Amino acid sequence: MGLGSIFKKLKTEKTNEEYPATLHLNARIMPMFRSDLEDSIDNLLQKNSLGFVLPGGSKLSEDGEINGCDINLIIYSIDVENIKNIIDLIYPFGVPKGSKFSVGGQDISIGYLEGMAIYINGSDLSDEVYKNNDINEVIEKFNALLEDKGGLFGHQRLEKYTGLYYYGNSYEEMKACIENVIEKYSICEKCKIERIS
Repeated sequence: MGLGSIFKKLKTEKTNEEYPATLHLNARIMPMFRSDLEDSIDNLLQKNSLGFVLPGGSKLSEDGEINGCDINLIIYSIDVENIKNIIDLIYPFGVPKGSKFSVGGQDISIGYLEGMAIYINGSDLSDEVYKNNDINEVIEKFNALLEDKGGLFGHQRLEKYTGLYYYGNSYEEMKACIENVIEKYSICEKCKIERIS
């Protein structure tokens, strides 16, 4: 369904009014990174006279894991072309599948990136494994292997795991890139890999 159909119930003429909107990102990113992202989007919106950003927030699962975030916006028009321009400005930052842009009571599904979470077990391995292995070395290896497949959007220390959140064009390609590394590092024993978008 095109934007014209989605917004057929909204006023489409350009006005000088302000409209609240929300960018719901299906991305597991920490508040500090979200804040940087908000600043970057705000700069682009204001530079192009499209609107500005208000403080957003993170969405948490029952166990405290970040599973998404909202970036709140004020936009100056709900004209279809204006909405398209805003979405076009946001896309280069990387938008995971399952994200949406909400304005005027309407939701637009957006996103193209697939997500992969790697959960490194931080509690069930031997003390020797934790003592003799550096998780940062493994992360550096992951990042090098995934350089042209995806990128690390964030990480989070949970009760039993450390979650590493990668996003790229293909979950299957990213997973295939790192499976051999996981087999070689004892600190990756009992880790979990999950699709998250």
